[in-house]
Amino acid sequence: MVFGQWAEAADGGRRPSGIVEPEPEPAVVTHGAGGMRLIPDREEGMGAEVLTPEYRQIMEIVAKAWWPVMAKDIALALGRENTPAKVEPVRGQLRKLSDRGWLTRTGSGRYLPR
Repeated sequence: MVFGQWAEAADGGRRPSGIVEPEPEPAVVTHGAGGMRLIPDREEGMGAEVLTPEYRQIMEIVAKAWWPVMAKDIALALGRENTPAKVEPVRGQLRKLSDRGWLTRTGSGRYLPR
């Protein structure tokens, strides 16, 4: 058992082959890759163009409304059904936009543009 551990750690006492391993290709970074946020924290002067297309579409719907909107209103405007399975993801997206300063959430779960 001890010899097996030594052989594994010492590569069995073999000499290096001289073969050079190729360097890995650089990783391609996209939205959400490697811990990047899909929704950045909003800063003064920052426009919606930094958001992904789906989040930009949500922001446009909220901005066009004359009243505070609910998640089900946004889901319907996006062409989704008014079922919990379709509304809950939208509610999560609205919450993210609110948490990062893009929208204002009222006490009744409705959202307004900032």
